Amino acid sequence: MRMICARCGRNEAFSSLKLAEFVKRGGPAPPPLPPELCLKCIADDPAYRRMLDAWKDQLMAWAKEQFAPQVRAVREWLARPLEAIDRFVESLR
Repeated sequence: MRMICARCGRNEAFSSLKLAEFVKRGGPAPPPLPPELCLKCIADDPAYRRMLDAWKDQLMAWAKEQFAPQVRAVREWLARPLEAIDRFVESLR
């Protein structure tokens, strides 16, 4: 059953269970947030906004760390054809 935000009544309320699953996968622990509000209402509240901004910085650092190997692998994969093209062009000179 989906909980609706107690403040705006439109959006799905924040799910601490979803974030607990995220933390299990290695993500940074979120700040203590009220489970009866949606993330938009939480972000609109100045007190919670500061906590979210601090957590967002941790989240971005974690995401960069998680995706760095994939980005590196894609860059290396893209560089190989370019190196082959460079060698071919050099052979024509």
